[in-house]
Amino acid sequence: MGQIVGAAIVSHHPGLVQPKEIRVQRGNGRDSDLVEGFERVRAKIDEVKPDTFVLFDTHWLTTSLHLVAGAAHYKGTYTSDELPFSMTRFPYDHAGAPALAAEVEKVA
Repeated sequence: MGQIVGAAIVSHHPGLVQPKEIRVQRGNGRDSDLVEGFERVRAKIDEVKPDTFVLFDTHWLTTSLHLVAGAAHYKGTYTSDELPFSMTRFPYDHAGAPALAAEVEKVA
């Protein structure tokens, strides 16, 4: 179906979506070095120009249920259930990959 053109293991830090001024204030005058790291990851993504992302998220990992989202398109506004005060009203508009999701389901 395709080939893997890159992989990354990255930290989970919800504060990264906050404005830089707030991150610097909360970081005692320094921004998180994760911002620079994510910029490097983004540059690599732009370089290889993938047409699909597969994300494995271990946040709240469970052995009782696994979801594979397979819609053709995702659009809306996201507000975090956990941190609605800092992760709020983020618009998103992305193509899905239903054929890939079906293959993942079949293999899994």
